[in-house]
Amino acid sequence: MRAYMRFYILGLLVLFAASCKVEFDETMPFYCEEDSDCGGDGFECIYPKQGGLSYCCKDEGFNFQTNSENCGFCGNACPKGKQCSSGVCR
Repeated sequence: MRAYMRFYILGLLVLFAASCKVEFDETMPFYCEEDSDCGGDGFECIYPKQGGLSYCCKDEGFNFQTNSENCGFCGNACPKGKQCSSGVCR
């Protein structure tokens, strides 16, 4: 009976682990220390130039130096009328 219970519990653990997937609320930052903390799927751990906590960001190929929606770091949108230049809204 004990061996049966061990296999049953092991089976449940394997089933749970196989169905586990990290998902992020893209409206809130998820802080990290390295890329592996971000769960894959194109997410990377970004280290802000101005310091502060690093966070997960989906790499969609934009240039942090010129993209006004992601100026300097992921999700940093420039205010209306400002452009991103060298990673700074001006």
